[in-house]
Amino acid sequence: MELERRRSPRAAAVWTTVSMQRRTGHSISPVSHRSTRSGGQNRLQLGYFIFVTEIRERRCPLIDEEFGVVLSLPTLDHAATVHEAHLTDGRTVPIGVRQPFTWQIAELFKVTRDQIAQIEVVLNKVPYRMPSHWP
Repeated sequence: MELERRRSPRAAAVWTTVSMQRRTGHSISPVSHRSTRSGGQNRLQLGYFIFVTEIRERRCPLIDEEFGVVLSLPTLDHAATVHEAHLTDGRTVPIGVRQPFTWQIAELFKVTRDQIAQIEVVLNKVPYRMPSHWP
């Protein structure tokens, strides 16, 4: 997996789903299949993730600098109000989210030399706007 530098918490949370899709081969991103060929960082810059309407209840309950490990617990809401993305390169692509839902996510980042070297993620799809199950 190529090393990617995360520039914002929003980008980190969204990029994780893309990273998992690329590593597992399963389409877990609500973006349509035709648009999944570009790299994750490129997709962020192009504006594919406009369908993420809110990232909330974001926590990092574990940060271990000695081992370079960070645990993040964001909640991503998808209102299903965006049905196409107008990308920064001029293209318009369909978005596959048709019903509102929320991802409750647990992400474990391995950081090596100030770069994210690996991400492990668990996604829990729950009803839209459901409160986080984390205290």
